Amino acid sequence: MFLPQSRLVCRSVSLSQTWQITKQFCSIKHTLSTCVTMPNMGQPRLHHHAASLPVLTMYTKQQCSLCDVAKRDMEPFRHRFELNEVDITLPENMKWFELYQFDIPVFHGNGQFLMKHKIDTVILEKFLKQFEVPES
Repeated sequence: MFLPQSRLVCRSVSLSQTWQITKQFCSIKHTLSTCVTMPNMGQPRLHHHAASLPVLTMYTKQQCSLCDVAKRDMEPFRHRFELNEVDITLPENMKWFELYQFDIPVFHGNGQFLMKHKIDTVILEKFLKQFEVPES
């Protein structure tokens, strides 16, 4: 359903899902993304190409209350990045356990340290803006 005064926000999905949605709602240039409408909030239209979504890595472990809070705080931004959660208690992640055992959650953006202990929305927004392309 198309909503008046809306903007497109795209997220990565499978090619078959993309094709079905693209035929219904999107122009040919959106064939690698699923488009959904969101109410216009007076912000410029931005498009995230599926191949250019940044990766936010969250170093975490089970039963981490700060990690649960961080996940909740990043929810408004989730359509703008891919989340990769790394459980530092797994044997293959001992390197990260040694580095971050007293600091989780820790966040890396595309492999570079961004923040720890909590989501800093200013830092997250600055990181994500690097990957946005204004809609033409």
